[in-house]
Amino acid sequence: MAHARRLTRRGLLTGAAAGAAALALGGCGGRRRVTGRIVGPSEARGHLVRDGVPPAAAPATDAAEVVVVGGGVAGLSAAWRLLGGGVADVRLLELEDALGGTAASTVVGGLPCPWGAHYVPRPTSEQRALCRLLREAGVVSGFDAAGRAVADEGALCRAPHERVFAEGAWHEGLFPRDLATADDVAQWARFEAEVASLAARRDAAGRRAFAIPTSASARDDDLLALDRMSMAAWMASRGYTARLVRWEVDYACRDDYGATPDLVSAWAGLHYFAARVAAPGDEAAPFLTWPEGNGRLVAHLARALGGRARTGAVVTSLEPGADRVVVHWRDA
Repeated sequence: MAHARRLTRRGLLTGAAAGAAALALGGCGGRRRVTGRIVGPSEARGHLVRDGVPPAAAPATDAAEVVVVGGGVAGLSAAWRLLGGGVADVRLLELEDALGGTAASTVVGGLPCPWGAHYVPRPTSEQRALCRLLREAGVVSGFDAAGRAVADEGALCRAPHERVFAEGAWHEGLFPRDLATADDVAQWARFEAEVASLAARRDAAGRRAFAIPTSASARDDDLLALDRMSMAAWMASRGYTARLVRWEVDYACRDDYGATPDLVSAWAGLHYFAARVAAPGDEAAPFLTWPEGNGRLVAHLARALGGRARTGAVVTSLEPGADRVVVHWRDA
């Protein structure tokens, strides 16, 4: 086994940037220019709320049974669920000029591409709302004997899709085995065995220990206790000290929760690994993805809304009342 220098997130990003620069500058045609831009929220519109700027003019009074504020995936999904549940009088207000939030997409040179979120793990039949959405979108057609969704082959990503750049080279997968020590490999095997055991676990009601959505997870006392300790503390209590094992868990926590293992609960950290395994012995679910990423699902949700969504709508305040909520918003 090769012994590697300390592997850090900064080192990986630096290496990836260097690799990208070499690719951009060292092609057959000589020096090339790579152009692009970074997108994000409309700060100027958000500052209207921060600064208490009133609407430009008194808008006409309108009413709806439900107003959804925000047109990212959460808002779009909420409106979609309401419509599916028989609540037809729904309006959605979104700050940006396009729906989707972090799952928005665009077209560059005639080719669709994602700005952010670009996949969902292939679901199981237990994930009823997501499966219904994917059925509507023509992605899922049924389930196999283990309850795994039977998905459109064109949307499945089966080839190796994650690599780590370290020690001057690319390594397949997020756990670079060719850089691992014997201790790394042994502890990672033990960690995977624990995850498999948790993935197979069911409570007295038949619920998975860790499920998607999280509300469908088991409520056993020992599982709930995991939410009162950090993932870092759990790792230490189980004797996981190997460098690459700790790096892998650190990456997972940063990737899904935007925080390090000392700030992520052990319940959340283990959910990341165990909830994506459909059945004992399975590998983590393959991904469903499209050229425009999750923008494909955003487009489907937007079509379901019909004309009920309004973009460029800066919501400045919400005033709860006895029998209604008044939503003040500014047309950007």
